[in-house]
Amino acid sequence: MLDGNLISAVIFYAIIIIVIFLNRKKFDIYAKVVALYRTKIGIRFINRLARAAPGLFRGLAYVGVVVGFVGMIFIVYTLIVNLINLIMVPGTPSAIALVIPGVKIPGASIFVPFWYGIISIFIVVLVHEFAHGVVARAHGLKIKNTGVGMFAIFPIAFVEPDEKILRKQKRGTQLSVFAAGPFSNILLGFIVILIIMFVVAPWAMSLVDFDGVEVKSLKSGFPAEQSGLEPGDLIVAVNGIATPEVSNFTAVLDQVGVGEEIVISTTEGDYHLVTVTSPEDASKSHIGIFVSQHNVLKDEVASKWGDKIPWGAFYLLQFLQWLFILNLGIGLANLLPLGPVDGGRMLLAGLTKFFKKDTAMFLWRYVSLLVLLLLVLNFVYPYIRNLI
Repeated sequence: MLDGNLISAVIFYAIIIIVIFLNRKKFDIYAKVVALYRTKIGIRFINRLARAAPGLFRGLAYVGVVVGFVGMIFIVYTLIVNLINLIMVPGTPSAIALVIPGVKIPGASIFVPFWYGIISIFIVVLVHEFAHGVVARAHGLKIKNTGVGMFAIFPIAFVEPDEKILRKQKRGTQLSVFAAGPFSNILLGFIVILIIMFVVAPWAMSLVDFDGVEVKSLKSGFPAEQSGLEPGDLIVAVNGIATPEVSNFTAVLDQVGVGEEIVISTTEGDYHLVTVTSPEDASKSHIGIFVSQHNVLKDEVASKWGDKIPWGAFYLLQFLQWLFILNLGIGLANLLPLGPVDGGRMLLAGLTKFFKKDTAMFLWRYVSLLVLLLLVLNFVYPYIRNLI
């Protein structure tokens, strides 16, 4: 069966490649993997927004500097802890994954549906770059260009302040401009999660009843697969205890010990299996199953709106969830103290406060190299582990 996500991704990127090729004279190409199209679009809006409340934007950006350095420490700490767990605890999944919307990367711990992902990334990048521009203008700095482009297969947008003038500004001004992008993503992420928690999720849940948990996938060679369960089966009880919600299902399984026999009841029949030791925690049982909540529209909702329109609430909910995840993930990733990304530029500006320029540059390169190595190991070690 053709994968709609993969087809959408292939068509999208094919169109992008064709557009860049046909307009190649208008793009600036760097290292054969970066294509940038510079414009003046949006500069007038950035100027108007910055003039509306320059003090507010400068103040938020200074808060962003503090958040940025805290986020930098957090993301580096996460990479270190994740790598230690990958090495020391067999079977530990990586917390770090390369994300390409619509493409299932073997071994990756996350898959982003194409349209949810590409629209979210567009919003993330737009907010990120406009934040850089607005804060730069709030400090009175000139914006030379805006633009769009591609970095390999990843769509990008950019706002270019005058770098020569920016380098001559006070350290606090530089830091606030660098931190503005990641901070705007983190801030937007928390705004989105509040909308999910207090508006969209309660609304969506009010439209449905929970009627069981659906089997999404099964681990090869584990009891759930060996029992005959298949993806798409609807589980309604475990050991005779009703499981209309995922929380019910996990609560029952949490009470089952290693080596115990359980009966999983579905709408198709009963399945008998014996639990095994969890690869992640030897004190817990495991059956090798991944499930999701299954819902059915309430009768009164279906009779009033039909059986399709109300599901739009859940599409919106899923989109907002991905928008939150990608805002937070990309925002934190940009805070890595690595080369030319925002975190790297913040680190260099910070080091110049305590060290002479040459020493600061040496330390910056050394830290960037170590962080790059740490990042690569987090990506590749799970694959190396599987080969050993």
